[in-house]
Amino acid sequence: MNVNKTKDITLNYFTEPLTYELRPWLSPVPHTHQELEIVYVIRGSCVAYANQHKEVLRAGDLFLAYPNQVHYYEGAIWGEDAYVLLIFNASILYEMESQIAEHEPVRNSIHIGTDTPLAQNLQEIAQIKGVYSDAKARYSIGLMMVELLPMLKISPVVQEEDTTVVMILEYCRKHYRESLSLETLSKEFHLSRGYISQIFNRKIHMSFTHFVNSLRVHAAIKLLKNSDMKIVDITEEVGYTSLRSFNRAFMEIANTTPTEYRKLYRKK
Repeated sequence: MNVNKTKDITLNYFTEPLTYELRPWLSPVPHTHQELEIVYVIRGSCVAYANQHKEVLRAGDLFLAYPNQVHYYEGAIWGEDAYVLLIFNASILYEMESQIAEHEPVRNSIHIGTDTPLAQNLQEIAQIKGVYSDAKARYSIGLMMVELLPMLKISPVVQEEDTTVVMILEYCRKHYRESLSLETLSKEFHLSRGYISQIFNRKIHMSFTHFVNSLRVHAAIKLLKNSDMKIVDITEEVGYTSLRSFNRAFMEIANTTPTEYRKLYRKK
């Protein structure tokens, strides 16, 4: 497989639905999609990553990931609505769409405060409900972005190596339930294990092993929330061969055990 012959892979990665909500947690799994993603911190703090950039977010900070930027979050609060999450297609921004497609932020976060009209607007958008709620959200997001985008310093997208990164992440996303290793990726992409390892450390800011564990734990979280599967069965479903390894990885990433997480979620 020649990774240099598919430069448009980012355009076919995956699509997220329109999202506007308060969130008690943020995804610790590196991911990318065609939409813009905004996280606003209401309380607490977390660390956000976008491509090579690492940014500490505190109350009043806003983080904006552009389309196809690899991004994820660490240290987010679990169990309370501490974040506003917006995910939306750039097409709702009309003439701003082409500029967004060809650029990315130099720095992905800005401080907008906690009592400002912009901060209040974000929290109101996250709580839109009722008839025509999606239409109302798109309209409100569009108005907000007219104010927000001029605050960001942007630069042209450099795509060559980022294409390889996205292809590797996509492969892992599809095969994390299997026995996945650097050797597997080396054979699939005809790249050395050392080079692939460097990609994870330099572009994703985590080891390959931690990334795979993140994928598996994130999948397990969905099963813990949305099913009555036994934890031992979830362990096998997401790709672990032992309960001990699963519990250790879950604790490392979610800062709690699978059993405690399920109890916490069902209390809400």
